[in-house]
Order: sequence, then C-alpha cells, then structure tokens
Amino acid sequence: MPLVDSAVPAAAGALLSLACTLPPNGPAAAPDAESAAGAPGLQALARSQSGGQTIGEVPPNMVLVPGGTFTMGISEKSLVKWLENDSDTRNTAAHLLVACFPEHTETAGDLLVDKHEVSNLQYKTWLDAHNKAPDPYTIKYNWIHFKNGKAIEGIPPEQENHPIRAVSCDEARACSLWLGKRVPTEVEWAYIATRGLKPDQAYPWGAGIGEWDPKKCANSSNSSRGPAGPQSFAPGSWKDDCTIDGIFDLCGNVGEWTVSPYLAYPGFTPIELGERKNKKVLRGHFSAENVTIRGGSYFGNHITNNNFWREGQSPGSRFEGVGFRGVMSALPGLDQLNDAQRMLTMFAGDFKGRLDLSPQAVAGQVVQFHDPVTGVGRGSKYLAFTKVTSILAPLLKVEKDSIENPVLLGILTTSTPIAKPELPAGSYGIYFKGKGESAAQKLAKEEAKKAGGAEADAKGGAKKGDAGKRDADKKDAGKKDKDAGKKDTDKSDTGKSDTGKSDTGKSDTGKSDTGKSDTDKSDTDKSDTDKSDTDKKDAGKKDAGKKDAGKKDADKKKGDAKGEKKDEPKAKGGKGGADKAGDAKDGDPAGGDAEGQDAEKAEGEKSAEELAAEKADAEAKKALEEMGLGATELSLVDIPTDRAVLLIRNEAGATIAVIDAQYVDGQPLHPTRFSYTPGAAGTGGTAAKTSAAKGGSGMIVVPQDSARFQFSLKMGTGMRFPEFDFELQFEPGSFEPIAAPAMVAPAPTRPK
Repeated sequence: MPLVDSAVPAAAGALLSLACTLPPNGPAAAPDAESAAGAPGLQALARSQSGGQTIGEVPPNMVLVPGGTFTMGISEKSLVKWLENDSDTRNTAAHLLVACFPEHTETAGDLLVDKHEVSNLQYKTWLDAHNKAPDPYTIKYNWIHFKNGKAIEGIPPEQENHPIRAVSCDEARACSLWLGKRVPTEVEWAYIATRGLKPDQAYPWGAGIGEWDPKKCANSSNSSRGPAGPQSFAPGSWKDDCTIDGIFDLCGNVGEWTVSPYLAYPGFTPIELGERKNKKVLRGHFSAENVTIRGGSYFGNHITNNNFWREGQSPGSRFEGVGFRGVMSALPGLDQLNDAQRMLTMFAGDFKGRLDLSPQAVAGQVVQFHDPVTGVGRGSKYLAFTKVTSILAPLLKVEKDSIENPVLLGILTTSTPIAKPELPAGSYGIYFKGKGESAAQKLAKEEAKKAGGAEADAKGGAKKGDAGKRDADKKDAGKKDKDAGKKDTDKSDTGKSDTGKSDTGKSDTGKSDTGKSDTDKSDTDKSDTDKSDTDKKDAGKKDAGKKDAGKKDADKKKGDAKGEKKDEPKAKGGKGGADKAGDAKDGDPAGGDAEGQDAEKAEGEKSAEELAAEKADAEAKKALEEMGLGATELSLVDIPTDRAVLLIRNEAGATIAVIDAQYVDGQPLHPTRFSYTPGAAGTGGTAAKTSAAKGGSGMIVVPQDSARFQFSLKMGTGMRFPEFDFELQFEPGSFEPIAAPAMVAPAPTRPK
C-alpha cells in the first residue's frame, strides 16, 4: 500500500508508519492442511493481547493457573530417610529416585492447563485432520477391544474420553501445536502438580513422602485386567488425584511427556547410601538426548505415583502407560513467539535475549476451533508480534549504520498467509534499513550491470554471426547466378558452333573453316567456270548464315552481359560475407561467428566462485521449499535505496519482502498494541489521516480487514533513552481476528 513520499528524521515520540507492500516474488506457501479450522458448525474462541491487556475466555476443558515461584525436587535428607526405611524401594529404584534430588527453586508463568489428559477421540481427530495412520503400537494399546473373544479394531465403547497412550513425545508435540497448545516443560508440570502444597507433601491429597495410599489414584493394584491387558480410567475417576486448581490424574492414570531434556537438577551431586560393604553411590542415569516423563500411571506403584518421580526416554519412543496433557501460556501469542525465536535463532542468527516477551511488548491473537457438542479441538490459527527490548543508539546513528547492517526491530509469526501479495505462513525477523546504498548493493548492481553487458554482447555477437551467415548465403546465391550465366554463355557458343555446322553442312566440305576455305577458293578461283556459279550461290548462302549466327551471338552476349551486371551486387555481397566468415574463422574478433562462439564459451566456462554461489542459491531455495516457504528471496538490487525501508526476513535469513517506511507525528504508545479494523463495506477500506514530521499532511488508506501492530522502542545511549513509536500494518487476508471478551480467572477451587 503506497504512502506519501519522503522519509524524514523524526524527533522523540514520532510515529514510524510501515505499510506492507510485498512485491510479487513467487508463489506463496499454502496454509497447513491442518485445518478444519473455520469449518461450518465449529465454534471459534479468540484470545488477544494488546496494550498490556489480555482479552478472551478460558478455552473449554482448561483452567487458568496463576504463575509463581516454588520448590522443586526433594531434599537429600528426605530421600535418604525414605530409601533407608524402604528396602524394596532402595534395592529396585534408588538409582532412579536420586534423579529427583536436590530441592531447588523454580518459577513458572501463568498457564492455561488441560483439566484432563488428551483423549482417544482428540488424538484420533488430529490424525484424521492430517490424513495420518495411527502407529500399530498405538492401536494395540488404545483401539483394540474384544467381543465374544474376537479382537475388534477401533476405540472401545465408552472410551473415547479415556487418555491416549503409547504415543511418542514428537506426536504429542505435533498434536498439541495443531490445537494451539503445547506440551509443558518439566518445571511447568511440577508447578501445576505441587501448587498449594508444602515441599514435603508428595501427593495431591497432601500426604508426605512414603505415605502411599493405593486407594486414592489409578495404579497397578486397581487397574482392570482382561484380554486387552490393564486399562486406563475415565478422566476424573479419582477425586483425590486432583490439584487445588482442579486438574486431574497427575499422580495416576497415565504418565505424561514433557519437553525438557532428562538432566540433573541444579546443584546435583552423587549420593552415598549405606556403609562399608553395603555402600552405594547413586549417580543417576541422565542423558540430554532423552526427554523427561513425569507422573504415575495405572502401571505404577508407591515408587512412581507421586509428584516428584521422573524418568527419561527417547522422544520418538512409545510406552503403554504414557500419554500427554496440553498447556498454553496465558499470554496470547507468547508460545508462538517463543517457537519463532527458536526457529529464527537456528537459521538466521541469535535472537535469544534480544526480544521483549513481557505482557507490555507481546501483541497478537490466537484463535482456537472446537466442536461445540464434544468440546474436541479442531485446529487453531495465530498472528503475533513482539519488539526488541531496546536499541542502544540514537536514531540518526541507527539510520546511518543500518544501511550496511539492518537493525532488528522485532519478530512476527503467523499460521496463515497475511498481506497481498501473500506473505506465507511462518516466522519473520523485521529489520530497519535507512536510506542509502550499502557496499553490498553497490557490488550487486555492478555485477548485474556487467552481467547485462555480457548478455548484450552475446546477443550482439549472435546478431553479427547471423549477418555473416546471411552474407555467405548471398555469396553462394551470386556464385550460382554467375555459374548460370556462364552456362548460358557456353550454350551460346555451342549455338554458334551449331550454326557454323549448319552453314557448313550447306557447304561442300561440311566444316565451318573448310567452308571458309571453299568460299575463299570460290571467290578466287575464277578460272573454274563450271563451278563458279554454284560456289557463288553457296558462298552467298554461307555468308547469310554467318550474318544470322553473328547477330544471334551478339544478342546472346549482350543478354549475358546484362545478367552479369544485374547479379554483381549479389556476388559482391556474397564475397563480403565470405570474407567475414573467413576472418572469423581465422580468429578475427570482428567476425560475427567468432563473437557468438566467444559468448557461448564465456557462458559455459564459469568460475569456481560463480558455481559455488549458484549451488548455495539452489540449496537455499531448496531449504525454503522444504520449510514450506514459497516466496522467492529478493536480490540486493531489488531493495530500495532512495528511502527508509523495513526488511522481512524468513527462517532461512532470506529477505523476501520490503515495507516502505515514513515518519509521521504521533502520540507515545509505550505498550505494544494490536488492533483489527474491518474495512467499510463497498469502499475498499477506511481512511486514517496522519501528518508528516516536518509539516504537511498525508493520507494513509487502511485496507479492509487491516491488522496493526503499534509499539514503542527506546533508542539512545547512556541515561537518555527517548521513545520512538512504530506501527506495522497488514492486510491479514485469510486471517480474520475475532472480538473476544475479557478473560476472567476463576477462583481456585478443588473439587470435593
């Protein structure tokens, strides 16, 4: 969308308005096929973050858990006491229980947490939405039941809401992401399980370490037995296995994946247990390649079914008694921005620690879709932005330095294409580049100019070669005409000879020369009176024949001369073409064929650097395609230098879009704001007036369904950090933010 011209420096408090104007640089990637999102009959629930405020309802079957600081793990004293008093535990699980040591302090943020573990029906819905076939191991332990002794495949009757099990951590994460959720970290899981309990309370019902009661949660002593083996329980079957916030089955039913590596807690040291010959050194079996599983299961017992048990397994493995639970950060967009930060850091540079992920900085919206009858999730979408914490340089310096090294302003992430032409779904770094031409751009332009010149020379050489060929063709044609003329002359001579023969045939001797001799003889031999008259008559006839032949000969020669004169330009042209062709053959640079051959040779023989660059470009393009990014990378030549611009760079670090920038007056914003403006019907949009920083006025046309991010950045050094306000404006395309009521956290209540 065009803005009024010229970008001028602004004073503190000025607004930099940025409107997305993507060049048509390739096909956009299609949205993930995930989505039944938005399908008829589904309900949409939106949660937004703007201006430091969270707006929206708590999603169905989730609860809001306020964040806080807590004690995680068990103390060495409590662990040693338990192991010394329980020989069975000491002999079978001491090397695993030591991983729960030592106590340490952790902090968790505000969370939205599933009341129950992810169900059979919910997991199957995710598989169906992505046309995925369930793993045979998953089928074996979830979707096989027996009737009259015969195994039947499918979710057992009345077990649609039972927890899914025998799924890998990788699958758990993918399913959660589709639902707009995620698998919790180990710290978050421990906080959810222990909130409101004291450090020495190991069970949701408040009992201490070692005070096991098998009647209060699902475990191996009460799980059903049958042809299909031990079974899980319907969610909420054990009222004592419930947290203060109303979250069920953290102690029993199925164990749960987290996303945290299975590492020793901070401050861990091996523990010595026993004395002399019976002494054991407990070191734990940690591995960064494994992820941590927390919580007990229907297979568990007094060792595993508590709030501190932990073990590590490969993220791709499956276990009969392990499932998962979904969580979300209460701050809409925060989870998506954290994922974007990890992705961008992996491919495009270090973003860690540079972004402001506070409620005042994060802005955007997350929309989840679900079945209004069953509450089963049916996909989600999101659009979120956050800024950098600050830019430690004055604006004028930023404008100058950013010409060579564009300055990061923030990151944007979206699950659906936005803007027109479409910016594909993905995560992007937003960079500011001041007015001016960088050294790299100058070099790129010079190379492009050289490449253009070489291409023009190659085309010119080809044209000269074609002209030479045409001249050679003309020469050949002239030569043919000349040969034809010679043949005509030969025919004329032959005609003359034939005439002579004809005349001589009339003479006594039958030969032209003899005829001449006879004629002379006839003229001189006057004494021969008998033959005189006859010879005179014959001589007269012969002379008449000569005159006729001479006349014909003269006419023929005259015609041949005219023909040769007429064909002379062709012969001349042919000769010129032949000369040029000959020169080219001899290596003369003026030769057209030689230039064409040289151009082809130059094009065919590329340097190692050029070949390496082409290979790198091809690999980068392939990487973009593999990540689902259809937009083509812009060349440095395509990036404007006559004005300040914003560069949008994807996960691969490639600049795929440019946004024009212009300074205008505005009020300080400070908290980052997200807004959605529906366009006026029939007008193609609404209008917003702004004023240029140095006077004058301009009009920015706000397109239909426009999403805006407005934010402030501190820019300066030392004690001076003036605020500069920015605005990003997008046409969301298929993303249509939904108005959402204010989120209200219910008072914590523990079901009785």
